[in-house]
Amino acid sequence: MGVIKRQGITNAIVTYIGILIGFANVIFVQPYFLSSEELGLIRVLYAFSALVAMFLPLGIGSITLRYFPNFKDAKEKHYGFFGVMILYLFVGFLLTSLVLWLLKDMIILRYIKESALFTSYFNFIFPFSFFIAFNNILTVYCQALFKSTIPSFLNDIYVRIFTILITAVYFLKLVSLDWFIVLNVAVYGLQALILLIYILRVDTPSLKIKYSYFKTHNVLDIVKYGLMLCITAFASLGIKYVDIMMIGQYLPLAFAGIYSVAAFIPNIIEVPISSLERISNAKIADEWAKNRTEEVEKIYYQSTKYLMVIGGLLMVLVTTNIRDLFTLLPNDYSQGVDVVFILSISTFFNMATGLNGSIILSSKYYYVGTLLLFFLLAVTVISNIIFIPIMGISGAAFATALASFLYNLLKYLFILIKMKMQPFDKYSVLIVGIILVGFAISYCVPNSEIPVLNIGLKSAITVLVYTGLVYGFKLIPEVNNLDKFFRK
Repeated sequence: MGVIKRQGITNAIVTYIGILIGFANVIFVQPYFLSSEELGLIRVLYAFSALVAMFLPLGIGSITLRYFPNFKDAKEKHYGFFGVMILYLFVGFLLTSLVLWLLKDMIILRYIKESALFTSYFNFIFPFSFFIAFNNILTVYCQALFKSTIPSFLNDIYVRIFTILITAVYFLKLVSLDWFIVLNVAVYGLQALILLIYILRVDTPSLKIKYSYFKTHNVLDIVKYGLMLCITAFASLGIKYVDIMMIGQYLPLAFAGIYSVAAFIPNIIEVPISSLERISNAKIADEWAKNRTEEVEKIYYQSTKYLMVIGGLLMVLVTTNIRDLFTLLPNDYSQGVDVVFILSISTFFNMATGLNGSIILSSKYYYVGTLLLFFLLAVTVISNIIFIPIMGISGAAFATALASFLYNLLKYLFILIKMKMQPFDKYSVLIVGIILVGFAISYCVPNSEIPVLNIGLKSAITVLVYTGLVYGFKLIPEVNNLDKFFRK
């Protein structure tokens, strides 16, 4: 856990700085600098592109996390593994672009009524998805090298700063809407270039593939694994973005903008698990490859306990301050309050079940994760079809939360029954009790007529009491002994 701790902490710090920047963007910049329809356009365009980007590399990201340890040899330039990654990307881009082009008219027909503006910019999905996919595989390659800090900085800080700058330029009418979209895509293109330069500096990648070495491995099994996990990643991301995409079908594009702002706020709760996954995915895969089950179980247990503690505090802070926070936004955005409540609870449950997805998908049972995801993607789509017309954007949040809850519950049960790993103990019950105390304390703090003062006072008192209880009960021993926490 030494490498995971150090880089997990660094990634968390970088990610939280990014979250603060993103928070300023979402709360104080985009709602005032863009119309809700323009904001909806950006979000739907990104959601589509991100989904397409899952198919482009044909699963090479998952292959890298699981099999790169078998090829890792700096003297041999990893036998040209980097070249295989790039080859996968370009072949996948050609195949996926062909399919997307053939389906273009059908997709546009679904959106032309409520989201005509999106259909006008449909062709931007092609370059947008390519750059997102390129960034994804380069980020995974860095993770496999246990070099995750720079990719974290680019994903969480660079992109958000430049997004704010571009939005400001557009607001000042220095560029047209067309160029605003072009610049949004260009941000990701520049990110890919920076990542590529970084990899060339810290590693010895080669585009020359040593086929003779690859033949010593079961290439067919590797390809099958990659394609299976490619489909899995699509299903996983589909659950994340299908709500925004379907809002664009059933409601005016402006609602997608409002929903995207509300849905961003619970992301604050998910930051620790996202940061931990960036380094732990490769670590867990490495432990499975060495058949060290006890280490995997240790990571599972510790991740669950730590993430419950941190996620619980963040959930309390978000849900108890959300009404005051939304008073700082234009009036239309008040429709997103219930969305935040629903998604915050769902996000905490995801945190509380630890790194279950990483454990399953990097094990020999990876196909189970795929089956579960497709079942849940179906649940998500059907739920959105049912609940969006009835409940509007709150229905989209409910559908997403339902799918996430089922997915994490089934993953927990599978690991418990098949792998005999149990991440919960008496401390889990104690953490739940502390979370309830946090809610009680926060709601007991008197409100003033100044929203910012309410948020500051509630947050300060809740954090003091919550962290005091965590420290007092020694739930995370490393926090009580910082020397030990940073050791190794």
